[in-house]
Amino acid sequence: DSRAFRANLRRTLAGAGYDVTLAADGNEAVQFARRDQPDLVILDIHMPVMDGYAACQAILAEDHRQPNVPIVFVTCDDATHLQTLGDELGAYLKKPVSNKAL
Repeated sequence: DSRAFRANLRRTLAGAGYDVTLAADGNEAVQFARRDQPDLVILDIHMPVMDGYAACQAILAEDHRQPNVPIVFVTCDDATHLQTLGDELGAYLKKPVSNKAL
């Protein structure tokens, strides 16, 4: 998402003791997930280069060592299918997201 949102995300999660890797677009997110084998992936739906849906599919398709990595969608979109998708993959959080929710 935006640089400001990513900075807040890093500050919030790093402050809670998590190691955080940020990607500026969906393609970068897939590359980092492949390289870093994260315990959690947070994706926006609307990202440059590759949207969150495509990035999610690519991460799950290549996720042989961690087949159940949870994926959290954080987006301003509001649709029933997002809640269902979030329930199946990890979670769905609607923007604006509080630091407590993160």
